[in-house]
Amino acid sequence: MVNECKTEKRYWSAEDCPPWCCGDHPLDDHPEDAVHATELSPIPVVAGSRGNQSAARSSYFDVARLQHVSGGEEWVFVGDGESGWVITKESAGRVLRALARVLEP
Repeated sequence: MVNECKTEKRYWSAEDCPPWCCGDHPLDDHPEDAVHATELSPIPVVAGSRGNQSAARSSYFDVARLQHVSGGEEWVFVGDGESGWVITKESAGRVLRALARVLEP
């Protein structure tokens, strides 16, 4: 993923953003609150609840990659504006593989 966003290095950061970061890093952002993030990628979905697909509705899930500016583990956000998950990148890979198995013919 190529960074098409223009983010500047902040006074509190000794390092540049990762190449995938499109996060808004306001100058007054406290370092403990700052997060690198990709742009949200909206995915149109039809969502229902388990056991009650008749109440399904059109919606979307936003997906984004996150990492605290201090480094460490990368996370993935998946949500619809009302609720969502923030899971590790490793966990997202397991979900991806499980979805691939479930969707096999």
